Amino acid sequence: MRPDHITYSPIRTIFSQKGQATSVFIILFLVLLVFIAINVTNVQASHFVLFLLGLIVFVLAFLKTPVAIGVLIFSMLLSPELTLAQAADRTVVLRFDDIFLFMIFIGWLAKLAVFKELNLLKKTVLNIPIRNYIFVCVLATAMGLLTRQQSLARSFFYLLKYFEYFMLYFLVVNNIENVKEVKIFVFLMIFTCLVVSIYALYSHFGMGLRATAPFEGKEGEPNTLAGYLVILMALCMGLLFHLKNMRIRMGLLLVLLAAFMALLFSLSRGGWLSFIFMYLAMIVLVPRYRAFLILGMACMIAFAPIIFPGEVKTRFAATFERSAKSRTFKVAGKNMAIDESGSYRLNSLAFGYRELLESPLVGHGVPTLALVDTQFTRVMIETGALGLWAFGFLLLRIFSAGRYCLWKARQAQDGFMQGLAVGFQAGFVGLIVHCFSAASFIIVRIMEPFWFLAALVVSMSFLVPLPKQEQGAFIAEGT
Repeated sequence: MRPDHITYSPIRTIFSQKGQATSVFIILFLVLLVFIAINVTNVQASHFVLFLLGLIVFVLAFLKTPVAIGVLIFSMLLSPELTLAQAADRTVVLRFDDIFLFMIFIGWLAKLAVFKELNLLKKTVLNIPIRNYIFVCVLATAMGLLTRQQSLARSFFYLLKYFEYFMLYFLVVNNIENVKEVKIFVFLMIFTCLVVSIYALYSHFGMGLRATAPFEGKEGEPNTLAGYLVILMALCMGLLFHLKNMRIRMGLLLVLLAAFMALLFSLSRGGWLSFIFMYLAMIVLVPRYRAFLILGMACMIAFAPIIFPGEVKTRFAATFERSAKSRTFKVAGKNMAIDESGSYRLNSLAFGYRELLESPLVGHGVPTLALVDTQFTRVMIETGALGLWAFGFLLLRIFSAGRYCLWKARQAQDGFMQGLAVGFQAGFVGLIVHCFSAASFIIVRIMEPFWFLAALVVSMSFLVPLPKQEQGAFIAEGT
């Protein structure tokens, strides 16, 4: 162990005798650069730029991991895609943030290998549920590969996509050292949300599209944008109700208004519904402003025909209009028509149940061969009852982590921590509802911000001490 008064410098350690292990890394890095220089003429310019950026991020992660994590925040929603290949049934694309995340993770592991005094993994309330879910997904996929015609490479890359969010969680939670870093990361996330919201409004008013995030293709992904906005709006609302600095609160209000307008013009009914449940959760979690929030919802409902744009009202009304493609369901003894999109998602649950009965224990493996747009249906088909248990257990522990952080924040009377915990829990409720309109827990632009926030919430639980009289009253870590 190094003395506390000695400044810790990765660069100094690299060139010291204790840092001789890094010589292998340096040699490999130089060899890689030479390889690029020799073969650069055979590589597309965009691919070369991506690879070079990945190397830069890798070195940055090795020397200063928190700075690299800050870069990752911007790339979550503001990074383009590169087409790697065109298959018969789909286009193979790679996002910049996928590369950055893997490079940062590998750089961090390299630092752990060199500086052996660093801890490998913090013990958190989510470690075991994440381990269980990974194990079930791998087991179900292995069983599925033995019983059906499925590409091993396809399954491998889907599993990698599922698990990269857990990599992000472990990366963040193990590299945050103080509350100041948490506040910086939260500010960067909110600033990114503002940029995305402004772009989404431009895509609607300037390009005549449904509001969507940058680099989402020609048609965009409005429902993905809506899921992302609900999580970030919950974060902004939580901080707005618990911080005292008026200038910060005005900035949060500005971001909220921009995000709410972008959510409206996304025309995502799943996003609207998830916002409603997020708002209801906020009413429960913020008793001090409960009357204000209830009044705000009542006014919104009463004046909706006046304040909401015509296209929003048309989109909402189309949900219950009868047409050749709509389906009729009996609700409380009355027939209710649901349009094609809504009825498809409702029917997908029945389809998932039928598939579950064919392989009840571990499902058919990852990925499902069916086109499924809801999260719980995918879990049923891919991992069966065992997967539903593991996924449900993970969700319960996520909620528990948020609840513990809020309890501890109230005991410590920490306004920022309370706002973060409230926002995370309300956003989590909205995300669960959003799962019925999309496979939300495997969508990159929703899951990366969500798991980043989860890591921040868990980190705050470590960083903020309890008052002495409250220590030992509530234990949620170390399971």
